Amino acid sequence: MTPTQLKQTNIIFNEHKYLLLKDSLNERLNIQYDSLLNAYNKHDSIVVEKLQYYQLENDKLAKKYKKSKQIAIGGGITSVCLLLLLIFL
Repeated sequence: MTPTQLKQTNIIFNEHKYLLLKDSLNERLNIQYDSLLNAYNKHDSIVVEKLQYYQLENDKLAKKYKKSKQIAIGGGITSVCLLLLLIFL
């Protein structure tokens, strides 16, 4: 084996060693990114559940407000009718 071939062989082995190390680092980074992604997804699902709950509560309050408004209008009309009847009697 010539010195040039030995040098090229050493370069190939060192490059292989470097790439193996880089690959293992990338694998660890991928695992960490997956962990972060799972945490974000869990947080997002909690936020979505809260938003759905608030939407349901908002709908319930809107129905109550609508009923209260209808009762107030009906009471007002009834009061005006009774007042007019008392005035004209």
